[in-house]
Amino acid sequence: MCITFLFIQVVLVHGQQSSQWIGTFKTDNSCDQSKCCCLNGTVTISEQDANNLELVAPLAGQCDSHKEIEVPLVKPAGYITTINFGGQTFDAQLTADNKTISIVYGMNNVCSVNAVRDSGQQLSQWIGTFKTDNSCDQNLSKFLII
Repeated sequence: MCITFLFIQVVLVHGQQSSQWIGTFKTDNSCDQSKCCCLNGTVTISEQDANNLELVAPLAGQCDSHKEIEVPLVKPAGYITTINFGGQTFDAQLTADNKTISIVYGMNNVCSVNAVRDSGQQLSQWIGTFKTDNSCDQNLSKFLII
């Protein structure tokens, strides 16, 4: 009896990559802590459910007694979203390569910050459009998929 192993090969069709907000990011020093309440250190964005995310980050600078931010976000459909915290609105933009988030306070750019994805973190490549090639012998009488 002959058993043939069928290997399924998936080829990624390059197209527009989806935004991947979920992850851990490290802030830079662009926010002026002497004038602003700044995200400082590790920014974590996690999925709460199918439609919502949560941003958690330590704060530093002119933050009164606030030490950390925990704010819900509607899951963005693309690379731009809005964060509301402390009565202020911040625009957040994720770069197309999903590696950097820029958080901009429109009234005062010295309060803006960039956060770079933790380099040890792998992005999932399972989201996208895939197609199979025709290298498989489809006339096999018996096969095992592994």
